[in-house]
Amino acid sequence: VRNYAVHVGGYTVAKSSANGQWTATVTYTVHDATHGPVLGATVFATWSPVPGSTVLQDSAITDANGQCVFKRTFGKKYYAVMFEITSIQPLDARFYYDATSNDVSAGLAINSP
Repeated sequence: VRNYAVHVGGYTVAKSSANGQWTATVTYTVHDATHGPVLGATVFATWSPVPGSTVLQDSAITDANGQCVFKRTFGKKYYAVMFEITSIQPLDARFYYDATSNDVSAGLAINSP
C-alpha cells in the first residue's frame, strides 16, 4: 500500500536589509513519504510581524525540487517575524499533508538582521 502523505523536509532562511527595511526569504522543501521532492504542491503560510497582531497570508508552489520560496519585506519597527506553514495542498488529490511527519518545524521565529 502506497503512503500518500507529504511533509516538510527542510528549509533555509536568508535575511537582508536596505533603506530602513528588512527582507526575509524562506525556502521550504516538501517531500513525499520516500523523501522525494513533491512538484506542484501549493504551500500555505502566514507571516506575523513582531510587535503587532497582523497576520499576513501567503502561498507558494513547489518546483521540481520540491522547493517553494516565500519572501516578505518589513519596516524597521518590526524586529522579528513569526513564519508558519499552515497547510500543504498537493497537486495530486490522492496525497495529503501529514504535519506529524515533518522533518523540521513548520514554524519559525526570524529576527531582523
